Amino acid sequence: MPSDGVNLYGLTHFFWLENEYDPFPASAIAMFFFLLERANNRRWKMPFKCHTSVISHAISVSRQSVITSRDILASRGMITFYPGKSRNTPASYTIETDSRKWASHLTVDLTDERTVGLTDGLTVKLSEDLSPYNIKEEKNKDTKSSIYKAEEKKFLSIDELEKLFLSDKAWQANLISFLSADTKIGSDTLQRQISYFFQLQKCSGIDRREEKECRTHFTNWIKKQLKENPNGIHKQREPDKRRGSDITAFSAKEYDGAF
Repeated sequence: MPSDGVNLYGLTHFFWLENEYDPFPASAIAMFFFLLERANNRRWKMPFKCHTSVISHAISVSRQSVITSRDILASRGMITFYPGKSRNTPASYTIETDSRKWASHLTVDLTDERTVGLTDGLTVKLSEDLSPYNIKEEKNKDTKSSIYKAEEKKFLSIDELEKLFLSDKAWQANLISFLSADTKIGSDTLQRQISYFFQLQKCSGIDRREEKECRTHFTNWIKKQLKENPNGIHKQREPDKRRGSDITAFSAKEYDGAF
C-alpha cells in the first residue's frame, strides 16, 4: 500500500466500474494505468511531470493519442494536467485519488445487466470509503467493523480468479442459461472464453481484482461478444494452406503430447 494511504486497489476497482458504465478507448485505459504506476513510483507526490514522448513510447501509441487520452481522462474527473511548454518543461499530471469526485453516474443509473452479481448495497459502497486499504494506523485493526473484514477477502489475484471461474460449474451453467437468449454457447466454448478474458486482463497489466465485480465484468464482456458475433465468439478462420495452423489453445493445459 502507498505510504500515504492511497487506495490503489480501490482506484483500479472503480476504474473498471467506470469503464463498464461508459467504455474507454484502449489508449486511455493504457494511459491511466501508466499514470497510476508513475504516481506510485513517486510515492504519490503530485503533481508529477512526464514527457508526452515517454508516455507515447511506454504504451505504444502516437503522441496525438496520448493528448486525446488525457483529455478523456480529465473530462471524466480522473486526472488534471497542465500541458508541457518545451522539452525542458514537460506536462504535469495529478491523479484524483478520491473516486467519489469522478464524473460518474454509477450511483444513480446502473442498468440491469450491470447489476448481475453485485450486492444490493453497491450505491452505499460507492458513496462511502469502506476499503481496508485506507486504514493508516496499526491500532485501528482491532476496531475494524465486519464490513472491512469482508472487504479484505474480495481481492484475488488474476490467476486465482481464473481457476475459480473455470472450476465453478454451477456458475457456468447459470451463465450459459442466461446467455441462451443471445446465442447457443457450450461449456467448452465458455471455458475457452474465460481463459481468453483473463489473458486480456494480464495484457492490461491487471494483477488483482474483486471477485464479484470481476464476475459482472466477464458477464457483460461475453454478452457483448455474443451480440457482436451471434454466430460464435472469437471464431477461428479456416487454415491457410500456405502457412502453419492457427494456435487454438488458450492455456498450457490444453496442449497435449510432446513438442
